Order: sequence, then structure tokens, then C-alpha cells
Amino acid sequence: MSHLMHELAEAMAGRGNDVHVLTGYPNWPTGRWFEGYQPRGFTTTRSGPVSVHRFPSWPSPNGSFIERVLDFKSFEYGIRLYGRKLPRPDLIYVHVPPNEDACAALALARHFRCAGIVNVQDIHPDSAI
Repeated sequence: MSHLMHELAEAMAGRGNDVHVLTGYPNWPTGRWFEGYQPRGFTTTRSGPVSVHRFPSWPSPNGSFIERVLDFKSFEYGIRLYGRKLPRPDLIYVHVPPNEDACAALALARHFRCAGIVNVQDIHPDSAI
């Protein structure tokens, strides 16, 4: 979980909210799973007051175009599949890019009939092309 998302999740939990984070197993920028984070399917751990749910996706460094597509699309699929296993939220918040994350998170918000917020930062217009 990025530092920005970690701080936001903890601040929301600190205000009494039940916060769940859905993410993959860390592997960027090397494309190799971090020590202690080898994928074991869908797992749930606690990071302080926050529930962290991890799912496997295709690990990829900043490599070939095909590797990046597999990385982004497998992560999008994981959000759509594993997100439905979580309790119904009041709000789904997603930080993008990549844009696939926004599409999957908003589909999940429609599934749960809840609000969805997309925070777009550090966008590179050529990445959409």
C-alpha cells in the first residue's frame, strides 16, 4: 500500500470507520514478490486498524508492453473478482493511474450500490494511448 493510501486509510479508521484495503501482493518495481509476500491466494491481514485484503496478479517490472498489459489487466480482474468477497462498503475510493483500476473499482461500486471516488494523480496523457 502506498504511503498516501496508508495514511488515508489509517486516518479514516482513526475516525471510527471500518476500513478495508483491496490490493495485490507487492512486487513493483522489480517484478518479483517482496520477501514475506509470496502470493497464497486471497488473504486478509491487519495493518493497525485497517484490514488489508491481498490477491494474486501478474507481477511485472517496467518491462515489455505485453507484460505491463498482463499486470494491469490481471489486477483489474482481481479487483472485480475478489472485491465482491468483501463486506458491502459505504464508499469505494481508488487512486489511479492505471485507468483499469478506476474501471474495476467503479464496477464494484455499482455492484454494491455505493458511492465511488476516483482520485486521478500523476497522469501521463500518452499512457492512455
